[in-house]
Amino acid sequence: MRVFRDMDLVEQLGSGVPRILQSYELNVYAKANDASVFHYNDSYGLEVDAIVQKRNGDYAAFEIKLGVGYIDEAAENLKKFARNIDT
Repeated sequence: MRVFRDMDLVEQLGSGVPRILQSYELNVYAKANDASVFHYNDSYGLEVDAIVQKRNGDYAAFEIKLGVGYIDEAAENLKKFARNIDT
């Protein structure tokens, strides 16, 4: 894991730092499981923060939010994604 030494950079990134670290953790998990991490965004505006997909096509979708107030919104977004992908 990289240690941030440039505090100006950390301040510029602001609340994005936890999201970057969570994405890093997903990449570590994916690499250990022979999988890849993707971001999903379609022409209708549906977006998923991270999709971990194994070589056999199995996948897991993740929404990375920075507060408990966004849990329901994230869950609805993942449900929309599942309905679109699984049809």
